[in-house]
Formats: sequence, structure tokens, C-alpha cells
Amino acid sequence: MESIWRLAFATHGVPFQTELGILHLEHFIRSGELYPYTHELLITLKTQGTKLVLLSNVTGNTDVFQQDLERRELAQYFDRVIWSCEIGYRKPSEQAFQIALNSIGSHAAHTLMVGDNPISDIQGAKSFGLSTLLVADQHKICPHSDHVTLRDNLQETLIKLTNPL
Repeated sequence: MESIWRLAFATHGVPFQTELGILHLEHFIRSGELYPYTHELLITLKTQGTKLVLLSNVTGNTDVFQQDLERRELAQYFDRVIWSCEIGYRKPSEQAFQIALNSIGSHAAHTLMVGDNPISDIQGAKSFGLSTLLVADQHKICPHSDHVTLRDNLQETLIKLTNPL
């Protein structure tokens, strides 16, 4: 993590300071908003028995990200939260996906990767054998994804794809 921060600081001609990096992360996190349906969707998924893993390519102090999940009352919905900088692998690395699956005792054939990045989330997951759902802000064609949905339709699409009937 620190080496990435040092590079970013150097690129912008700013002397490296851990405290400044943490302040930036905290500001970045506070500026993000949840979608209105977030809690309802996560409750529905958990109620239908869907196991949820958050696999995030974060760089920085994971305590800041974990505290944000808890502050927003989201951590309770995840069976496992995996920060890439803690496991040493980032998506699209197969190792990152394997660690995520192992953490809940699942297999690629029974798993849906939901993500918004066509390369790290979708291509990485597909190359590992996972089914995929690309979440987009506008209509996109993504030849690597099994499914594509707009953010506004995510709740409906995800419940359909994960409902065990």
C-alpha cells in the first residue's frame, strides 16, 4: 500500500505523508453515496440464502474502508469482506477470486460476480469460470459478461439471477 501511495505522491510532486493519504481516503469514502435500494437489496439476497462476498481492489488503510462499511450498516450483510491489499492479489487475478470462493466454501460454477469494471471484475471472473453481471451507467455491450444491467435495474436483475426459486 505505502509504495503505491509514495508513487502517487511523487507523481504529483507532493512529499509523502501517511496522514495525508488517510485523510484523502476518508474524504473519498465520505463522498460516496449508497443507492436508495442498497439495504433492501442486501436484505432480500440474505433472506433468499445468497452468500455475499465483497472482494475489493482497495489500496490504503483497510480500517478506513471497514469502518465505512460498518458506519453504513453494510458489513452485516457480507459473509466475508476481502480487501485486495490484505491478500496480496487484485482482481483480475485468479488468486483473488479463488481466495474469495474458498472463504465461503463455494465453487466457480455456483457463483455470480457482480461488478462495474469490464476488465478487473468481468474478464477476470470469466477467465476463472464465474458467471458475471456487469453493472453499467449506460447501455453497454460487453462480450465477456453473461449479463449486463443498468444501475437503476440492478435490484430487479440481481434478485432474478440469484433467486433459488
